Amino acid sequence: MERDVTDASALLATAQAGEAILGNVVDSTYTGRIFGSASLEFYPRDRETPAPDTPQVVTALAPSLTALSPANPTLAKTVTLPRNVERLALDVIAQSQASDEFWYTCVPDADASVLQSCGGGAFREVEVAIDGVPAGVAPVFPWIYTGGINPALWAPSPGVQTLDFAPSRIDLTPFAGQLDDGQPHTVSVQVFGAQDNFSVTATLLAWRDPGAPVLSGAVTHNTLAAPTVRVDDSALVVNGADASGPVTVASHRDYRIAGTLFTSHGPVTTVVDQTMKFTNTQDFAVTDASYAQKIRQRTDVHTAVATYDRHGVTLRSTHASYPLTVDFVETVAGNAVVLDTTISQERKVDTRTEGPRGESSWTTSDELVTPHATTSYDQATGAATTTDSASRQRVHVEDSRLGCYDRTIVVTANAVSAVKDGCDRRHR
Repeated sequence: MERDVTDASALLATAQAGEAILGNVVDSTYTGRIFGSASLEFYPRDRETPAPDTPQVVTALAPSLTALSPANPTLAKTVTLPRNVERLALDVIAQSQASDEFWYTCVPDADASVLQSCGGGAFREVEVAIDGVPAGVAPVFPWIYTGGINPALWAPSPGVQTLDFAPSRIDLTPFAGQLDDGQPHTVSVQVFGAQDNFSVTATLLAWRDPGAPVLSGAVTHNTLAAPTVRVDDSALVVNGADASGPVTVASHRDYRIAGTLFTSHGPVTTVVDQTMKFTNTQDFAVTDASYAQKIRQRTDVHTAVATYDRHGVTLRSTHASYPLTVDFVETVAGNAVVLDTTISQERKVDTRTEGPRGESSWTTSDELVTPHATTSYDQATGAATTTDSASRQRVHVEDSRLGCYDRTIVVTANAVSAVKDGCDRRHR
């Protein structure tokens, strides 16, 4: 895997300690040892590729991953930034762990026992605050690890981003004036609905104005508030240990945050508009002999950042969509437990930038994986036998400057059976 770490290049100006952590259990049962190597690649600038505009301040909120739960709900750091910050962002990764690993399968606490599922509901989101004031939100992508739900689903083609988590970037530029006062300020991160637990890390990125040592400004508009989460389990029918019917959770938020900053090149106003829609419906059929759970989840986020300066208006917009379906059926037949699972996991992201002189650029990406597996477990011996496994994964990326990349991988019986490359412009 490859990660662009250009925005962290300020850290390389001085000697730094670094580490790679591979969380892995090795004992008499789990004998897999993981080995790896890493390298940094540097690309010189030239006439066609000038040096990118990178942040001069890169600050992690914690030295390592922090486990967030009701007992420890917040990752926070108090920082004092240079007084000439003109752009500000926070990169966040919220990784579901322990009983939150399959958070998209969770149900309201009152239904957890009869549905044999985790509690806390099936809605999670990342929430950022500055000095206790809501400053931004980001969705939680439903990452599924290589052993998730049924290990036979993911060999050799893993889930979307399973081996390369992408952070969510939250634009905090409207707060730059507030943080340019030379005083300490606290930046904090929470995961709404986190139970046990979410491993979270966050990095604050700040771009400075080279033309002025001190800037001033203020937040002029902020409608971000706590989410409104709607839960509907009214159609769920419970009869003793049996249960059937749907459980739905939904959330919709629409907010604006704006701020004005007085820079060396004139006043700059930044307006962040975001609309986020989330829905998760789980349909259950639970009896003594079988357990069926069908999940239909979708997250749609549209973010538009408008910058008004002396040159005009620059608009950067991103639309992200995360559809997830999980069909999980477990049946008991004599001494065998048969698990049949079908999943569709997708991540679609479209970004576009439009400049004040009519210039524009765009990138669109679509990653989709659709695995299926049927596995039988012998309750007496613990042996597992997979009789039916297949998967199909497609990655499609188009960029207005770099062109198109498209690859489809077909997996049959845990081996790659076909690879197809090509770009169909109609896919856009």
